[in-house]
Amino acid sequence: METVIALLAFIHSVTGYAVPDQFPQIVRASHEQIAGMIACPRSCEAFALYRDGVIYLDRTADVEGDVNARSILLHELTHWLQDANCAFCRVAAGQHRWRLREADAYQVQSRYLLAASGQHRHFARFADPEEVDALRAGPGHAVLAKAGSESYSRRD
Repeated sequence: METVIALLAFIHSVTGYAVPDQFPQIVRASHEQIAGMIACPRSCEAFALYRDGVIYLDRTADVEGDVNARSILLHELTHWLQDANCAFCRVAAGQHRWRLREADAYQVQSRYLLAASGQHRHFARFADPEEVDALRAGPGHAVLAKAGSESYSRRD
C-alpha cells in the first residue's frame, strides 16, 4: 500500500489531481486475462488495464522491485485519478478523449521514470502536451484549439 500512496503522491505533484480518500481496487490477473479484456489483435504487450474503476495488473509485475513495473501501475493509477477528478469530462467521449487521457498518463509515466531512475523514455504521443496541460488547468482556459485528429502524432 505504501507504493500506491507514493505513486498517487507523485501523480498529484505532476498533475494537481486530487487524491480521493479511498484507493482503487487493484486486481492481479494473468497476462492472458488482460490481453483478453483488451482484445489485442496480435501478441499483446499490455501488462495492465484500467476499466470501470478497477486496475488489472499482470500478476508477474514486480512493482516493489522493478521501476518499469511500478511505472505501469502509475500509468493506470493516473487513469483512475483522471476519472476521480473528471479531468477530461469537458471533452466528448471518443477517440479524442482517449488520446488525451493516454497522452496525460504517458506524460506522467515518463516524468516518473526520469525522476525514479534517470531513464529518459519517450512514449508514443497521442496528443500535444499543451492540450493536456490546458485541460488539466480547468475551465479558465480556452477550449481545445486542436480538436481534430490532425493534432496527434503516433511517433515515439
